[in-house]
Amino acid sequence: MTDRPPRPRRVAPTRQDPEALTFAREAKGWSQVDLAAAVGMSRSLLCEMEKGTRGATPARLKQIADVLNCPVSVLERKRQAVA
Repeated sequence: MTDRPPRPRRVAPTRQDPEALTFAREAKGWSQVDLAAAVGMSRSLLCEMEKGTRGATPARLKQIADVLNCPVSVLERKRQAVA
């Protein structure tokens, strides 16, 4: 075996804004465990979504928005204007 460092994992841009997802969850006063249970997903998947290493499907993002009582647009990644 060689002593090469591990290759960095490629992360595609996600549909959700990880920081907005975390903010909305914390604003409701919920832990990751609370939200994951309410949506019916694992805490580890939610954790990866909040880190931005896993993306949410449109249906899952809607589910999360419904549970957090906020519009989906709050959780979506904002498009950046091209100069």
